[in-house]
Amino acid sequence: QPAANHGLTSSRLIITPSRFVSSSRRLYRGQNDRVEASSKDVEETEEDVDVEEEELEEENEGNFVKSYYDPKDRTRVISPELSMKYMESNAYRTTYGDEPVWKHYRRNMKGGSLYIPKTRRKCIWHGRVQGATPCPICRDIYLVIDYRNVKLLHQFIDEYSGVVYDTYKTGLCQQQWEKLLIHIEKAKDYGLLNIDADQIYYNTDLYKR
Repeated sequence: QPAANHGLTSSRLIITPSRFVSSSRRLYRGQNDRVEASSKDVEETEEDVDVEEEELEEENEGNFVKSYYDPKDRTRVISPELSMKYMESNAYRTTYGDEPVWKHYRRNMKGGSLYIPKTRRKCIWHGRVQGATPCPICRDIYLVIDYRNVKLLHQFIDEYSGVVYDTYKTGLCQQQWEKLLIHIEKAKDYGLLNIDADQIYYNTDLYKR
């Protein structure tokens, strides 16, 4: 039996050590080429992402600067903390002095002060101030009605009776007026706002003849 198979050629591939080493090297080189190609793709993708982020940052910065110097833009969000700091600043005292923010407010309307109509529904539409004479709160972006901003809330409350001033007196738009009432009640609940009217004693001797 063994002698009869001597003349037959085997169809099996005989892998020698040298052939195994060469095939392993080719396989390793192919893997390295694929890794390098994928790393290049990743680097190119990262570079594209960095460029897009830089362009987006420049665009956002340009939009911020444009909206910052636009007096009618109201897309910026002012926090109550920043508003309270503003009310303690020199800029606020220079603008309003010791008077309430609504003291010198006047609406441009036909008939002057003889006819005082109901205030508008709101002054800000789609992130922009509409009209030439917005209400005292909407015209100043740094004035934010909040229950923690007690100094601003006190300006709309009668110090003798504790009654909230009407919009005919302060000129607030209906949106800010409703917001004011909500935050006044909230400040009372938190104990931040004391609206008890002080007892006033009169000297009746001054009225006697």
